[in-house]
Amino acid sequence: MRALLFFKFILIFCLWSSFASASLIERNYLGIAGGITYDSETNFEWLDLTFTRELELAEYQDYLANLDAGWTFASSKLVSVLLTNFDFSFDKSDTNSYGTVTDYSEFYTHRKPSTDFTQHVNQMTILGESQDSESKYFGIKGFTSDMRGDFYEQYMAYYTTNGNTGIVSAGDYIRTPKKDMFESFFTYREAVAFQPTAITSQAVTITAIPVPEPTTLGLFSLFLCFMGFRKYKS
Repeated sequence: MRALLFFKFILIFCLWSSFASASLIERNYLGIAGGITYDSETNFEWLDLTFTRELELAEYQDYLANLDAGWTFASSKLVSVLLTNFDFSFDKSDTNSYGTVTDYSEFYTHRKPSTDFTQHVNQMTILGESQDSESKYFGIKGFTSDMRGDFYEQYMAYYTTNGNTGIVSAGDYIRTPKKDMFESFFTYREAVAFQPTAITSQAVTITAIPVPEPTTLGLFSLFLCFMGFRKYKS
């Protein structure tokens, strides 16, 4: 009986740990709230896409060099792993939840995309809106460092603000960066030590507070399970 109860404690601990491992955390950068998205699963930080909008490739490379902060042009593989954190599906056959698919080889569209589609795209804009609500498009779009010939792969998921069309590509849309207002670059680095910073705007001050890492929460949960089991035995 006691062994069964202890097993239940362990099961609760495992479930708690899985809930505690949510991985994306916004951090401030260069005075911008949410300028970085930290992925605790990979220990990577991702630069907000808005920092690299409307840049040619040479300008982007110069920008990273001037920052001198360890930022790197991300590969398609790393971007693909990053995007698995979201509910969004890049499956072309997912017509039931997102809407009817039309395949254009390099990208595909969902006609009259569903609420699920727009909500899932909105989730991804934590990474920065490469296409904003002031235009007729909203969502993300960014180059990766992977090349096909002379062209760079792009990942994108966005919709027209009139609700007629959703557009998606998982690396098949290839182009040369040409300073387009809707083009950005997926950029990452190994996470650096996070220090709380204050953002002051007139009379309002907001202080960023570090979030406990999943390991800390998991160990605390295991401690609670152990104490509960000891109390039961006594």
